[in-house]
Amino acid sequence: MSPLTGRQVPTAEASKQVAVMEGEVASAMRAADMRRGSRAQRRRSSIGWESLTPTELQIARLTVEGLTNPKMAERLYVSKYTVQTHLSNIFSKLQISSRAQLAAVTARQQANV
Repeated sequence: MSPLTGRQVPTAEASKQVAVMEGEVASAMRAADMRRGSRAQRRRSSIGWESLTPTELQIARLTVEGLTNPKMAERLYVSKYTVQTHLSNIFSKLQISSRAQLAAVTARQQANV
């Protein structure tokens, strides 16, 4: 019993039993060819402005502001490597190859909104 909450604290044995049960559930799901999470078709196109995720859109807008990867990472609370990954995905989706092109495309898109 926890003196702070008054609730029963799980023992190591109880934690072990839960882990075993979770493993059994996962095993049964695999046997039934079931998967966790959504495997539905993508609702977003794979190329063009509409294909960008909300985070990729943020990265694109920050590029227009002229921020570096480390500054974007700081603002979004992610690593600079995550920013680089998002930029790489954006370049691929928009079929461009530079930050200057991204800034131009994003500025045009913002002007049309």
